[in-house]
Amino acid sequence: MKQDIKIRPVFEKLKSKAKESKVNNESEYSFKSESKSITGRILGSIRYKLLISFFLPIIFIVILGFSAYSSASKSIVSTFKNSMINVINSTGNYYDVIMQTVEDKAAQLSVDTNVWNYFSRMYKGEIVEEAEALKKIKNIVSSMALSDKYIENIAIFTDYGQPVSSYGSFKDKNPFETFKATEEAAYITNNESNMVWSGYHHYMDEQLGINPDSYAVSMSKKYLNKSASHIGYIQLDINRNIVEDTLRSLELPKGSVVAFISPDGREITGDGLSEESIFVDKKFYEEAMASGIKNSDKTVKFKGKDYIFIYSKIGESGTMVGALVPSAALTNKADSIKSMTLAIVILASLIAGVIGIKVSSGMAKAMKNFNIVLAKAANGDLTASIYTNRKDEFKILSDSINGMISNMKNLITKSANVGSTVIKSTKYVTQNSELLLTASKDISTAISEIQEGITQQASDAEKCLRQTDELANQINLVQEHSESIAQIASNTKQVVNNGIGEVDQLNSATKANID
Repeated sequence: MKQDIKIRPVFEKLKSKAKESKVNNESEYSFKSESKSITGRILGSIRYKLLISFFLPIIFIVILGFSAYSSASKSIVSTFKNSMINVINSTGNYYDVIMQTVEDKAAQLSVDTNVWNYFSRMYKGEIVEEAEALKKIKNIVSSMALSDKYIENIAIFTDYGQPVSSYGSFKDKNPFETFKATEEAAYITNNESNMVWSGYHHYMDEQLGINPDSYAVSMSKKYLNKSASHIGYIQLDINRNIVEDTLRSLELPKGSVVAFISPDGREITGDGLSEESIFVDKKFYEEAMASGIKNSDKTVKFKGKDYIFIYSKIGESGTMVGALVPSAALTNKADSIKSMTLAIVILASLIAGVIGIKVSSGMAKAMKNFNIVLAKAANGDLTASIYTNRKDEFKILSDSINGMISNMKNLITKSANVGSTVIKSTKYVTQNSELLLTASKDISTAISEIQEGITQQASDAEKCLRQTDELANQINLVQEHSESIAQIASNTKQVVNNGIGEVDQLNSATKANID
């Protein structure tokens, strides 16, 4: 008993908690059901569907915009990149033409009759002819240097005769022998090519007092005699302004660097000589020089940023036109399209959104007015009517609803009139019903009397039937008696006949007796 008393409070607590839990669950379920109902009404509303219908095209507009931007940006980047490559290649080809022209000038000098004869010692011992030839050579060199805008300096010095220069006079009496001992001479002599290009000629600069900034690159030709023996050098310098002006005229993106690079690492940009190395000490430049590809491009890292390295090798001279174009500059061309696309997408989205909201709000407002009027009509208020300024299908619908309400009022009026008639008819029907009721009562009474008569008649018929049965029995008895009587009559007749016969016989006998 004590144990039961201890358990009961615990049970009561559990029971109360279960009830609370049930109530909470029911309230939670009710809240969820109400939330689902509200959500369903919102999602099922025309406004929501219209907004979805308007915003779906917006999504596709956004997709189309970004697809168009992506496609256009790729095309623009590719086109712009190809344009930059073509610019660098064209510049390289232009320099190639200039350098080929300079090489042709050097070849022209080497085969000139006066130059050939003079430095090949053809006038040795003939002072007048030799002096005349030297004078002509100087005129040729000076005229060539002045008439050709590409050429800055020309110098010819061999193991015989006086050296000739368009810039001035050599300090050394025998520059060939002095130059032959320098590293520059060794580089030219040991080179497989007969014409060698370099960015500097320090010996010439020192001997003639030439400013290295006045020329961009120099071509040195090994001068050979008839027996193909190396007897001297012909050097021609290309005007640096020609190179710089060309580089300066290139329309490259902001932040780009382009340079004319000589085989010995001299770099000339559109702004002049570069104070620090831009290309030469970089791995991508070394790889480009080592490769057998004349023109190419690749993405490289320069000062921590991505650049497009574009280069074009100039003939077989070992020179190169190299450019570093910021990768970001390529995409900057597409940024205008991106901005325009984004603006159009945003504008289209806003317009579509505003139109969608306006249309859906207008429709929702119209539907709300319809619902209010229809609710009044449903509650019996047929005086309400819909008024709208819309000119679309909602105007037609409002007119139809107003017409329906008006027709309902007319129908109810007619129904009321019919009701009055029905009431009058009902009175007549009531009176006739009362008469019919009275008649029905009389008929019921008559029927009752008839029923009683029929009952009495049935009873009498039953009695008659019994009497008829008795009569039948009596008739049968009479019949039996009649048959007996008939039999007796027959027998009597027979007896009579027999009696008559006997009488006749008696008569006959009597008569006979008489006779």
